[in-house]
Amino acid sequence: MIQRVQSLYLFLVVLLSAIMLTGGFISVYMMPLAILLIVIMLVSVVGIFMYKKRKQQRMLVIIALFIDIVAIALGAYYLYLMKKGESNVMVLNFRIVIPVVNLILLLLASRGIKKDDDLVKSYDRLR
Repeated sequence: MIQRVQSLYLFLVVLLSAIMLTGGFISVYMMPLAILLIVIMLVSVVGIFMYKKRKQQRMLVIIALFIDIVAIALGAYYLYLMKKGESNVMVLNFRIVIPVVNLILLLLASRGIKKDDDLVKSYDRLR
């Protein structure tokens, strides 16, 4: 399980999402973003433990990818509101890039799962 690089990618997604949720970054107005991050964390944790079922694991990673894209769009909307001056929703700091980093890590995890699946299929052809 830990020997597969995609498990490490998924663990990093969980870790980065947890970092983003800590430290007063999320206000009451940003609760939808916090909920999306928690869902991404849960889906990633379940994905880590589905290492024997590669197709289902990849489907979970793709679901997490779509949720992360929604989180990025929601974060961009909050930035737009802040720039427009309608709301003091968030304070800019390094955590603003975490959903984008999560997106990259989820893409890498999906690619790693696909490589493992292709490798297993090639071994089956050789038998």
